[in-house]
Amino acid sequence: MSVSEYDVSLIIPCYNEAPYLSNSLLRIRKVLDNTRFSYQIILIDDCSEDNTLSIIKDVVKESNNMKYLVHTKNMGRGHTVREGLLFADGKVAGFIDVDLEVDAHYIPAFISSILDYHYDVAIGYRFYHLKITLYSALRIIFSFIYRRIVWNMLKLPCKDTEAGYKFFKMKTTKELIENTYSKKWFWDTEIVANAYMRNLNIKEIPTVFIRNPLKKSTVKVIRDSWQYLKDVHQFIKKSSD
Repeated sequence: MSVSEYDVSLIIPCYNEAPYLSNSLLRIRKVLDNTRFSYQIILIDDCSEDNTLSIIKDVVKESNNMKYLVHTKNMGRGHTVREGLLFADGKVAGFIDVDLEVDAHYIPAFISSILDYHYDVAIGYRFYHLKITLYSALRIIFSFIYRRIVWNMLKLPCKDTEAGYKFFKMKTTKELIENTYSKKWFWDTEIVANAYMRNLNIKEIPTVFIRNPLKKSTVKVIRDSWQYLKDVHQFIKKSSD
């Protein structure tokens, strides 16, 4: 299939995803196969310490619309997503978290919002459906704090810039993606802020977040929150120069 024939490229960043990777990919492909959209899937292993890469290789060799990239050292979420989007062949390129805590069944709505309704960016807005534990309570609290920071410091009207569920019209956003700098979690907010400041059309799509019991989170709440604050400050400073 030639480059121009893909409607969508789906980027899946991977870091120690072995426990659920195979089942998640089956679920994702089932959803995409039941749409009218032609697609490719790009898996990027960010130097996993388990057998994630082995699973990726086995899956890709059985498909003609899947590719993979490998990092020899851990590069971080933002770097990995940015790399995948710029490597993509589709008219639309997006990424989701492969743990599917936000289910794959939302993917068609994100693609359609761009191809059919002509938005430039489609981002997820998470509603949490969680069994209350100390970890889940902290996650909700810090997510709320992140959102207030975004509202008060960056003046963004978007409800949830951090969700790992974003799709882009590459014709209007590729340059934007090329000019992002964050290599970690702040990348999600950075790309939305840049899109908003350039008056691109952003569609927010409500999604339900359900905790995957097999997922061992790579988010370190205190460390990542402090880094997020520093990244916000750096972004504001850079934008005002």
